[in-house]
Amino acid sequence: MLYQKPYKYGRICFVAALLIVSFTALCVRLVYIAHIAGPDFAIAAVNQRRRDVDLRRERGAIYDRNMLPLTDSQIGLSVAVTTEMLAENPEFTAEILRNLNITRNELNDILQPRGVQLLPLNTIDERFINSVERVGTRIIAANRRHSDNQIANHVIGYSPQHDGAAGFGIERAFDDILSRGGQSIGIIRDFNDGFPLSNIGQSRDSERGGIRLTLDFHMQQAVESVMDEMVERGAVVVADVLTGDILAMASRGNFSQNNLHEHLQSDDGELINRAITAFDAGSIFKIVTAAAAIENGLISDEANFFCGGYINIDGRQFACNNRAGHGFITFEQAFAYSCNIPFYRLGVQLGYDLLNEYSRKFGLDELMLNLDNFGEAVGTLPARRYVSNSLLANMSIGQGDTLLTPVQVTNMVNIIANRGIAVPLNLVDAYVDRFGNIQENFKNGNAERAIDENTADMIATLMASTVEFGTGRRAAGGNFTAAGKTSSAETGWMEDGEFKIHAWFAGYAPAENPRFTITVFVQNGRQGATAAAPVFREISERLFDIGR
Repeated sequence: MLYQKPYKYGRICFVAALLIVSFTALCVRLVYIAHIAGPDFAIAAVNQRRRDVDLRRERGAIYDRNMLPLTDSQIGLSVAVTTEMLAENPEFTAEILRNLNITRNELNDILQPRGVQLLPLNTIDERFINSVERVGTRIIAANRRHSDNQIANHVIGYSPQHDGAAGFGIERAFDDILSRGGQSIGIIRDFNDGFPLSNIGQSRDSERGGIRLTLDFHMQQAVESVMDEMVERGAVVVADVLTGDILAMASRGNFSQNNLHEHLQSDDGELINRAITAFDAGSIFKIVTAAAAIENGLISDEANFFCGGYINIDGRQFACNNRAGHGFITFEQAFAYSCNIPFYRLGVQLGYDLLNEYSRKFGLDELMLNLDNFGEAVGTLPARRYVSNSLLANMSIGQGDTLLTPVQVTNMVNIIANRGIAVPLNLVDAYVDRFGNIQENFKNGNAERAIDENTADMIATLMASTVEFGTGRRAAGGNFTAAGKTSSAETGWMEDGEFKIHAWFAGYAPAENPRFTITVFVQNGRQGATAAAPVFREISERLFDIGR
């Protein structure tokens, strides 16, 4: 056996130890990569192929008063497409048209000219999935801006970018705010930067906030449910008496943002928000005439009037709603029965300037909501240059050129409910972050006195009598009291061989301690007593059930 020098043995031991240490370090590193840093490396690998593409930039949400979402409340399936993809794959395009149930021209209207976009899908089947796989794109789960069962459609409206249309409602009025921040869809691209391979979630911009409205989700839902049962064309506005917050605002006929292309081509007026559109007012204007007459000493407790069914003014015959006449009646009875004759006389006595002045006291010459680009109309009154006794007679009962919006009527009645104080109406509360913290307040001004407290109390008595024994009896509920005014407003327009007559009921409940002011407008409803007052009653009952 040969003798080995000690230094050679030591070198072998050193090399062996070095190999052992290196192997151990490698094992430790592999364990670290696999179990500790592995997710970070995986994310880094994914990010090499990831692009945050604005397939559809998520807008800020729209919330009710309690931060319940009115938009973005539904997750749905969408497919990522480009115009080039559709042009090169006619069979896939046919599947898109089949799924969406639209024509190619309608599809062109909603496609962006360039880039990748998400098309919301209806129910998908195996045939559609196979078509998607053949062209190399993917079906992606993402928030739907508008759901099929969304409420407050006419308040929310749609954004100016939606289907290339101009937009309306809150989406348009607050487009600059709702476009801030938001979410984008994170996707993995193929190596040629082609179509999406799969969805890896959504990234949320920390700046994303939203618009909080004064609407109450459950009250809005209740109002719309009643309207779907009882109102084909019309509007309802519900306001909190003390705060002026609009708790519900609904319009019918209805529309869906998801089928906007159909409604844009329709002649049925589904896109009209009738709550902020001016219509012939009729007898609800008698509230204004009554206030002017009371404050100018034309009405006393002993005042009596005679109604023979008609009266001659300027050589023209003006009729009462009761052609046989009411005989001798008090002013309270005249208001409750909606007798026209005393109001014709009062209108002529008051003159144009006083009627116009009191119209302005009730805010009938101004916007109620003060929202730019929301689409609210201002009511109209007869022009002064056409003043005559005949015009004053018509004006005193809201006929002729007297047009009001349901939201204006709500404000007018709310002044009576607040004993003469005009509390500004509000539909929009604030711009908030996603936690509900206020970033910018949008509440309207301060309360001001509009008419004398005693005047308002007298009119409140007249409105309570209307529901107790007058034309508004059908507005009375079994478990609440109410006060209000009916109206059957002649339009002068014909439909199906008959003159169109709009039906109104505007009032508040309870009568003795008002909580809700409610305006019901039924387009061509013929009579406020039969078409609008029962809607008021049904809505009131449901609101009190919710509010208990």
